[in-house]
This record gives sequence, C-alpha cells and structure tokens, in this order.
Amino acid sequence: MACIVAKTVGLEVLQWGLVAVPVFVTGHQLTSSGNSTLSANQGGSFIAIGKLSLVAYWMILLGSFLLVTLAVYLPVKIFLYRQRQSTSATLEWRPSILLYNLLSALPCYVMILVGIQTPLSNVNAKLYEDAIYVTTPTILLCLIATEWVAKWKEDDNFSSDMAEAMLNDFHTAYDIMELISLGLDDDIASKTWPIFAIFFFSFLAMFKYVPRSPKYKNEEEESGNSRAKNWLLTNIFVQDLPFFTLRVTLIGLYGLKAGELLYPAKSAAGLVFRSLQLYLMRKEKGKVAPSTSEKSIAPEELDLEEKDETMDVEDLPTETLEG
Repeated sequence: MACIVAKTVGLEVLQWGLVAVPVFVTGHQLTSSGNSTLSANQGGSFIAIGKLSLVAYWMILLGSFLLVTLAVYLPVKIFLYRQRQSTSATLEWRPSILLYNLLSALPCYVMILVGIQTPLSNVNAKLYEDAIYVTTPTILLCLIATEWVAKWKEDDNFSSDMAEAMLNDFHTAYDIMELISLGLDDDIASKTWPIFAIFFFSFLAMFKYVPRSPKYKNEEEESGNSRAKNWLLTNIFVQDLPFFTLRVTLIGLYGLKAGELLYPAKSAAGLVFRSLQLYLMRKEKGKVAPSTSEKSIAPEELDLEEKDETMDVEDLPTETLEG
C-alpha cells in the first residue's frame, strides 16, 4: 500500500514539475535575450523590465505560477482523483495533457510571441532562435514526458506497442519543430500573421495527445475501436490537415525552400493513411455487425431450436414412441 501511495504521489509531483519547467525556462530566455521590453537600467547594474527590476519579475512569475497551481491545477487533480476512486470506468482522454497545454505550453507561447514583436530585428532574431533551440524543445520534451507518465499510470507493463507509441511522440515533436523553424526565414519573419499562424498550429498539434491512443493493435473491443477512431480523427484535425494547409500556403506565398517539399508531402501522406484507416475500420465494423435475419430471431426461439436439436430419444413422450 505504501509503495502504491509513494508511486502515485511521485508521479503527480513529477507531472507538476513538468508543467513548471517550461514556464521558468521561457522566463529565463526572455530575460537573457535582451529584447526591447528588457532594458539596462541607467541608474544601476541590474536589468529591468520597463521600470520593473529583474528580481520583481521573477517574484511575479513565481507567484503567478503558484497561484495558478493552487487555484486550478491542484483542485482539478483532486477532483479527478476522487472521480477515479468513485468509478471504475477509464477515461478516454488524458486530463494531464490538457492541463499541461493550458497551464504551461500556452503561457510559454504567449510570452514568446509577445517578446518577438519588437522593432529591433537583431533582438527579434535572437529571441526567435532561443525559442527554436531552447524554449520550444523544452516545451515539447516536457509534453512528451507528461504523455509517458500518463501511460505509466495506465499500464505498468512496458510493451512493444508502448515503445512504438513513444517513438511516434518524438516524430510529432520533430514535425512541430520543423514548422516553427520556418519562422527563421527572413521573408516569413518579416510578416506578423505567418509567425502567429505557425505558433497557433504548433500549439494546436499538442492536443493530439489528449485522447488516449489505442492500447494494443489487436484490441477488438468496442471501447478500443472507439478510442482508435477518436485518436485518428484528432490526429487529422489538429496536426495533419492544419500543417499541410499552412505549409502549402507558405510555399505558395514565399516560394519553395530547400527541403520544404518533404514536410507537406508527409502531412498529405498522414491525411491519406489515417483516412484509409478510418475507412477500413468502418468497413470492418460493417462486416462483423449481425445480419437482419439473425437479429429478427428471438433468443427464446434460438434456445428452443437448440433444445430440439439436442433432445435425446429417452426424453420423448411415451405415446410418441409407442405410436
């Protein structure tokens, strides 16, 4: 019992830490990049945010995060824990991923977008490079780790299917990173809407982890089929379709850069293959569905037919045998 409690508490603390790390890494990158909202104070040796000292900035950031933890994160976790205790039903989605996206990834992306909207091109480029090489990888790695912790809670056994799913998590993270790196192009970076579109669709793709993926490939139960369908639809509408649309639009407006053709082709392939999977699932479900003639036969009639076929001679009435 003590081991189970320790594991539960440890995993919850780990998930909370994964929410916290990207926020403070992003805050550090904002203060160290020297963007226009951060200026050297002429009367002292400390960096100031406008008229706010760096110490006050960190205190506000820390206080805001703790307030959100106490007001949102902790109450939601307690509610979900009590709900799991009161019912044996398994959730078809992962609340931990939703909380991570809303309380960690979203604030980080907002801070990055606010920071890079500066009139100083060199500072803008420096902060965007930090977002590419430091901040965004941290956000994605913590997202993947949150996903793995959720899987660990669901199943202690590390199966081959789980290993393959973890590998796919890195493929998604790499796809997001490649989309964000498009903003390093001067033509794209000089416009506001492509940068906001890139970050919006990158953030949207993080919600692909919210639905629970099918646990096993050979899962044939109805809940497993429903879960697989929801997972495929989520992948299509939060990653494959938006990424394909945005990449084709940027190619049409700003030209075909070296290597860019591979990524819209990958998104198009994802659309085709996942749509094909949905079609095959629907077709297979139609095959295994009971026919109308079978449904029209009542269970009592089936029982009587089975009894007639298995009736022994000794069970027949005496009059019938004598006749």
